[in-house]
Amino acid sequence: GDIINVDITVIKDGYHGDTSKMFLVGDVPIRASRLAKICQEAMYLGILEVKPGATL
Repeated sequence: GDIINVDITVIKDGYHGDTSKMFLVGDVPIRASRLAKICQEAMYLGILEVKPGATL
């Protein structure tokens, strides 16, 4: 199997937008599938922390 990532970026009038989607195609190894799921969960947890004035 394969892991395919599609990433789209737009820059318009000084604004930047980006989106990404990962697809698991065929028989992807269990460890790779688990890694993809954990990374997605980590991304969403990070997004929840993004707020005006927040710092790293």
